Amino acid sequence: MLTRIVVEAALDGEMSEHMVYDNQAPGGCNRGNLRNGAVPTELGMPSKTVYRLNVQSRTDEMLADFRSVALAGIAGMAVVNPSFGLRGGAILAVLLLVSQLGALRLSGAALWATLYAATAVLSFGWTAVDRWGGVANVVACVSLFLAGQVVIQRRRDVFLVAGGVVVGSMVGVVQLLLGQGGELRWSYAPEAERIGLGDVNFNATAYSFATAAALLTIFLFGSKRKGPSLLITITAGIAMYIGILLNGTRGALIGLIALLVWLSLARFHGALFGWLIGLVALLSLALSLGVLDGWFREIVGGASIRETGDLNGRLLIWPIARDFIAERPVLGYGVDSFPVMNRLGIGAHNWVLDVTVGLGLVGLLIFARFLHLAIVVEPRQWHHPRRQTVVGAFVVVSTPIMLSGFWVQSPVLWLSLAVIAKLSVLKVPSGDCSGSVR
Repeated sequence: MLTRIVVEAALDGEMSEHMVYDNQAPGGCNRGNLRNGAVPTELGMPSKTVYRLNVQSRTDEMLADFRSVALAGIAGMAVVNPSFGLRGGAILAVLLLVSQLGALRLSGAALWATLYAATAVLSFGWTAVDRWGGVANVVACVSLFLAGQVVIQRRRDVFLVAGGVVVGSMVGVVQLLLGQGGELRWSYAPEAERIGLGDVNFNATAYSFATAAALLTIFLFGSKRKGPSLLITITAGIAMYIGILLNGTRGALIGLIALLVWLSLARFHGALFGWLIGLVALLSLALSLGVLDGWFREIVGGASIRETGDLNGRLLIWPIARDFIAERPVLGYGVDSFPVMNRLGIGAHNWVLDVTVGLGLVGLLIFARFLHLAIVVEPRQWHHPRRQTVVGAFVVVSTPIMLSGFWVQSPVLWLSLAVIAKLSVLKVPSGDCSGSVR
């Protein structure tokens, strides 16, 4: 059922893109039936049916479908197996990228993402500890994003790649319930056993589930099939909630709650979106500077078996990361050097601190500019009344994850960013072409 709705949404998008008007739109009236395969000209309808696709264009369409399905498969696999996304998936993404180099037109976000990867590679010139794996992860993530930029060119591509994350998450929830023996839960229980997908990090799985929930808004507001889209959004949303409870990850659960609050304020999104971006920037700055550390210590306690009074080590690692940054603020210590060098042996678990301690303020500025272009600037080309709702959904879910987890090297994050940055392809091309309502 889920696969069927995803494919139908993609096909509906392709039909709207070809016919240059939406389903049931009045703009096609009184100019002939454009659905019968004939193309009207200034001299009237041709005597012979002119089919919209010749052999070459059909081949191109099949290749485009193959590329988008392949990228959707990578996205789905990255949910249940992030290591595949960073290795095998990245290699496949590079192949997809190379196959379309002739059509490559780098957007602003793609250029800054490439610059970020180049900075990570160049950091070998000043790194304190050689960490090839971390640099390879950054290059892999950027490769996935660039592949998304090349592959996602049609409405159906958006639905397929976003659907890949959703389907992969649904498969992950089923594996948690059946394969790992998890019991169905409806409320958060901190003392309950955390259920994971084998060796995959609990938090990484839950963060992917939460991201999939945010991407469901693309189907809800971007698809013309409102009934099936609403059904799959509710069904998959409930599944994501159950999966997050089984993982027991609070950052993902907070993101899911924030998503529900954001959707409940839908009528105000036009006015609230700018404030939301400003609030996220302010929170990122405050946490990176330690302004909120004292407040966190006051509200957390040892009530649960998991809570140690320091946000499970975050209030310990954040000051250490700040001290490291103070010593080498411009270029940092190199990607992934920090976990090896600090006494706790973990990452900073905050996107600002993780990026800055690795690549310094230079890397932070590059990464922040990339995020701004991918999330705020480039989606503006999608002129839709619910654009702020969809992009805002991704922002509110990602904020608690990015501020309290190690998520900057996640293939799911970078593929999702590729989808958000390419929302503009959901718009139906303008034109004077009119046909009967299909």
